[in-house]
Amino acid sequence: MNQFTDLLDLNDEKSYVALLMEEGLSKAEAEEAFRSLRSVYEKYQAAFDSLARKRWATPRQYWILETEIGPRISDSRVMVYDVLDYLNQGASAEEIAEICNLTFRQVEVALKYIEQHQTALEAELSQIKIQQAQEETLARARQKEIALKAQEMSMVRESKTSYQPPENQ
Repeated sequence: MNQFTDLLDLNDEKSYVALLMEEGLSKAEAEEAFRSLRSVYEKYQAAFDSLARKRWATPRQYWILETEIGPRISDSRVMVYDVLDYLNQGASAEEIAEICNLTFRQVEVALKYIEQHQTALEAELSQIKIQQAQEETLARARQKEIALKAQEMSMVRESKTSYQPPENQ
């Protein structure tokens, strides 16, 4: 067996079918999905094996970058505040990884950082949310002003085009 097959364990059809059925697929659909996955793997085996060697042979190291706008997870645009916010909303690490398009290792690094700096991060996140609410209120007010001006301009245009000068008798 090779690295990619070991990773996916494509030789264990029964387990895959059972997992896919737990996700709501019928047995026939699950079996077909497994056969399709195995077929794609067999067709592109060399590429998958190369990918496995490059991607999974040595674990990637991630860290938190201290930036001017706050702590950011390396190899991403995701801020630690985003992870903390999702965490506060009750999201699991797996859900956060999926929502933010992060690896599980990146989420683990963020969670460890949050654990070490929780008090300061909670205070900063609170300030960020207040600032975002103020900016949203301001943006809505500006949008309302723009809509009123557009409506006024439309009315002025209509009055100019509908104006009929009195006829000279």
